[in-house]
Amino acid sequence: MGVKKAMFYTVRAAILAFAFVVVPTYSWALTTAYIDTVDGAWGNVIPAPNPTVRITNGGQRLAWGNRFQGRKSSYIFGGIDNTGPHALGDSFDLGRFTHNNFTILGGGITAATLSVTITGRLVDGLASTIFSVTSVFDVMHDETRNNQAVCPYGDTPPCGDLITFLTNAAMSETIAFNGSNFLFEASGFIGAFTNGNSLFSDESLRNHAIMQGRLTEVPSPSPVPLPAALPLLAGSIGFVGWIKRRKRT
Repeated sequence: MGVKKAMFYTVRAAILAFAFVVVPTYSWALTTAYIDTVDGAWGNVIPAPNPTVRITNGGQRLAWGNRFQGRKSSYIFGGIDNTGPHALGDSFDLGRFTHNNFTILGGGITAATLSVTITGRLVDGLASTIFSVTSVFDVMHDETRNNQAVCPYGDTPPCGDLITFLTNAAMSETIAFNGSNFLFEASGFIGAFTNGNSLFSDESLRNHAIMQGRLTEVPSPSPVPLPAALPLLAGSIGFVGWIKRRKRT
């Protein structure tokens, strides 16, 4: 083998080894989720303290407002159990959300949180893990005045309310599995009063929607240690220089 060819193969091997160590690798895991139970609990109601607020039914029902015609407004969440398998990134049903949108006298809310505890199993080939995690959703509530001349959301009086759900990743737990972290988050709603993650709720009705979730992989920054291939690359460059000097002599 000639000197030039030897130099070429040596440098190429060093560069490939360097790239193999430095360039991050990605796992295209075929992770699926099997859901056993889904339980919801309301909390962190704003404004607080609010003497009209009541959380009952094991945390599943949040009611507020001074009664008008014998009824309070309320949120109810009931989980949907025993579903799957659900592929990574696919939407599936987490629970049934109800807004009992009744006329109240004062004591409205502007926000709350819904903590959804999910138990089940993650599977990837022969590997699996049992999990129990809680995902937290921030819920913003616009309690409109019923008898406005122009309703803010395009309906006609009595004006309906707007409810918005956002995943609170900072307060949610993740599942560590196969070297990755996974998070359950809200992907939207299907039902009678759907508009993405913002739900328009007609006044004086019991409005229902199915809350959907998905399992997503949480990206985590990789540390950047000194690559093991750096000494190999440096040695190869030195070897090339030595060959050139030897050739000149």
